[in-house]
Amino acid sequence: MFTNWPLMAGLPRLAELIRRLNAPYRSRVGREAELRTMRRANSADMAVIFAVCSIALVGITGSAIDLSRRVLAKSELQQRLDTALREAALAPAGRRVATAEAVFDADTPQSIAQIASRSFQIEAGGLSGTATAAVPTTLSSVLGVRSLAVQASGRVAADAVGQDATEPVDGS
Repeated sequence: MFTNWPLMAGLPRLAELIRRLNAPYRSRVGREAELRTMRRANSADMAVIFAVCSIALVGITGSAIDLSRRVLAKSELQQRLDTALREAALAPAGRRVATAEAVFDADTPQSIAQIASRSFQIEAGGLSGTATAAVPTTLSSVLGVRSLAVQASGRVAADAVGQDATEPVDGS
């Protein structure tokens, strides 16, 4: 009845093994032989279970590693953007965007993130900027995830010229 179900298919065999092991006429040596046979029969099943669990564990571990790399890359990107906005606040009014772009492009640390885009805009209240990057994954590629997106935003007020006053905007 349930022989098509993978878990139910082994039940009659298991029941037969248990009946044999509990048979009163069996010697201790016979029981040990039956146990060895049962262990050998289950070793192939254990190999399959181990393989499936290993893939899951690698995926989970890879996700944890890659998410921590994403947090590190976001922090670096935010710091780079804030530095560019601070320097732009000190520049003359007509050169703020160009200064921000030059400082952002010049500050190239050995980061794991690959910068995808950056933009700076003059607003009524000051200067704002956004930057996006992609963080290549390590072990998460087993699950099909090739990269993680990172975004950072910031704003410096027009009255903050000459002061250290950038206002980060959370843009995960």
